[in-house]
Amino acid sequence: MEILQIFYKNQIKYKQFLQDPLAYLSNQDLVVKIDDSIYAWEIGLAIITCKMAFGKKMPEGEITKMMERKKTWLSNYFYGDRRKYVI
Repeated sequence: MEILQIFYKNQIKYKQFLQDPLAYLSNQDLVVKIDDSIYAWEIGLAIITCKMAFGKKMPEGEITKMMERKKTWLSNYFYGDRRKYVI
């Protein structure tokens, strides 16, 4: 199954999220879609925090560094040096 199909099949709906946000956010398999890429939650959180707290986009080089340190199930979908799944 393609990663995008897996993402949409398991996508959390707003009302579901509101029932227990902390449970969803603490799930180690959680991923987030930002623009045309899907990231492990910890990486996505860093990207979102950078934008919200500092008003700046996180540089791709910094994202790559984080991805090299953080290996997740999503890593199975990487090809070569890609550190995120690009849709």
